[in-house]
Amino acid sequence: MKSPHIFQKFSKKKKYSIDNQMANEMLQNVFAACDREPNTIPFDKLILRRKISTRAYTIGMFLTSLILAITFFLPLAFPPTKATVTSLGGKEEQLKIISHRVEQDLFYLELEDMDISLTDSYMITLDGDVYPAESFDSNTGTLVFPYLNQEVNIYIYDIQGNVLQILLTPKQ
Repeated sequence: MKSPHIFQKFSKKKKYSIDNQMANEMLQNVFAACDREPNTIPFDKLILRRKISTRAYTIGMFLTSLILAITFFLPLAFPPTKATVTSLGGKEEQLKIISHRVEQDLFYLELEDMDISLTDSYMITLDGDVYPAESFDSNTGTLVFPYLNQEVNIYIYDIQGNVLQILLTPKQ
């Protein structure tokens, strides 16, 4: 199978070989033609030095490639997980909103959890003003906050200390 033209320049080049004695004679002739003093290091030692420097380069490239591959594949070792709220008892619970509505400047949140801490739940504006929850109906699970018609963060705590943070942004 013939490789396409674009890949031909990446193919391995032909290797030429010459015996060491002939290569040493050619090197001495080149030094003599350039009016330089002859080479005193045997040609075998020159080749050995070249192989040693190439070996360190090859090992370095292999280690660098290995570290790069580990860096790319390391995130696959940590699969994504769902965020859950864990109470002190080890039971996993999630505070869930069933519905919400705005009526007469009040914001109603109906929650699935009936153990909401009214004293710990609050709303904070972007200016830093804090508004406590106005009421909580444990029969329906409805928590009531004042509706300010501006962007606010609402923090709802249950009696186990779990928290649900809500960003409320009014429609413009």
